[in-house]
Amino acid sequence: LFDSHPAALSHGAGVFWSLPTSNTMKFNVDGSSHGKPGPTGCGDVLRDVASSVKDLFSGPLGFMCSNEAELIDIKTACNFMLIHM
Repeated sequence: LFDSHPAALSHGAGVFWSLPTSNTMKFNVDGSSHGKPGPTGCGDVLRDVASSVKDLFSGPLGFMCSNEAELIDIKTACNFMLIHM
């Protein structure tokens, strides 16, 4: 389902991450599928204003489209925040 080889970025790909604002945390989420529909997975990371990782999650979601995977991952992140924060 998932390729374990690191993805190659072209020089100057412009991948940036910005810190969350003071007294907040930032969830970055990603859901993807191999095909439309196809086998899907999701992953997210929660960081604080010091860029310290507070939580990581990744896992398979089943067989669906990438848009559904993205929405499920956003819902997972929101549920985590409601329960743990």
